[in-house]
Amino acid sequence: MNKEIKIQQILIYYDVPQLFLGTDIVDTNYLCLLTTFDEISAEYLCISISNKRYVDLKLGNIDLREVFANPETNDWYISSDIEIEKIFVKHIEKISFDLLPDTGFYFPKIETENTSIVAESKLYDNTVIQLSISDLKNSHSIDLNTFANISKLYQSLVKQCYKTAVAKRKLPDKKSFLTRNNYALRAFETSQGSFKIHLSSNSNKDLFGVTMIELALEVIDDLTVNFDDESKLIDLFKKYKGHTLNSLKKFLEELLNSNITLNYQWFAPSRAKIHNNSLNLEYSKKIVDILRKKEDLIQEEKILIGQFQQIDVEKGNWRILNEEDGKEYSGKTKDSSVLLSGVTTVTKQYQLTCIEQIEEVIVTEKEIFNYTLISIQEII
Repeated sequence: MNKEIKIQQILIYYDVPQLFLGTDIVDTNYLCLLTTFDEISAEYLCISISNKRYVDLKLGNIDLREVFANPETNDWYISSDIEIEKIFVKHIEKISFDLLPDTGFYFPKIETENTSIVAESKLYDNTVIQLSISDLKNSHSIDLNTFANISKLYQSLVKQCYKTAVAKRKLPDKKSFLTRNNYALRAFETSQGSFKIHLSSNSNKDLFGVTMIELALEVIDDLTVNFDDESKLIDLFKKYKGHTLNSLKKFLEELLNSNITLNYQWFAPSRAKIHNNSLNLEYSKKIVDILRKKEDLIQEEKILIGQFQQIDVEKGNWRILNEEDGKEYSGKTKDSSVLLSGVTTVTKQYQLTCIEQIEEVIVTEKEIFNYTLISIQEII
């Protein structure tokens, strides 16, 4: 009876996949090695493989020939048919060891004390983050509401940092990069240390194997550099003013309110080292104090140009058709009696400077944008 194996991770590619990890219908892992390839056909030798042995292989702890010569189940499979992104295999009793690679093929080792995060990254073939949460008692547990708030605000921070990183890069068709897949995180384990959350990404990769979520994590690394000189810190923050710094402020305020110190580390398959940092209460207070004092750093300005469709001077409400994107925007006014006095609808064009604020609906993750008009200029 033939098995269908779907390709999950391509480990070595040259013209065609040379070595890949696949899964069958019941999610058993198979390691598949190209043994024959020509213009007419290709043939793969496959073995079932456990997560532990697969990670050992990816960490450079075991030789590739040994994995195939002595499989954990003593079973081999050979491909009988190949389609796009999947192969069909049949069981065979024995193999010719001439099909196997020479002794001495190891994946590169990564020297680090924390092998768990590297192993997790290799297993998921994507970026992995570990957040260690410690309260004043250094408990190995956490209040459920605090856990929910920290998780939600951290995800929001990653999202805003990712959007900022994409906006600053010279990328073709930037909208295609702004998919949830590239910044969304998934918790897959907890462990002690003190209370450690293990998060994985399913982010897309570029041509060089860099996961897109790394753009966001690099911004977080940059924002959480511990400067003694406040003026240098403010200069750094000016690069990220607006929604990104507002997300950082909300996240750190939650850590302060809950008396939480957070240690984080992340690792991606494209990296040679683990990135880590510690956000203690002293650091969080310093950053929050600066952002409260320099409120302009957390304000995101939005320029709208077009004709008013509706104005209510008494209530300060307005609605405008924006020329740039052809969309209607509505909002309130900081001082309606002054700003909206003498303004007309439809007949004249205006440039509006607004403060843009984002509210995220917790259940649906939908973003609601609110606009507050702070200045207006008639375009003649």
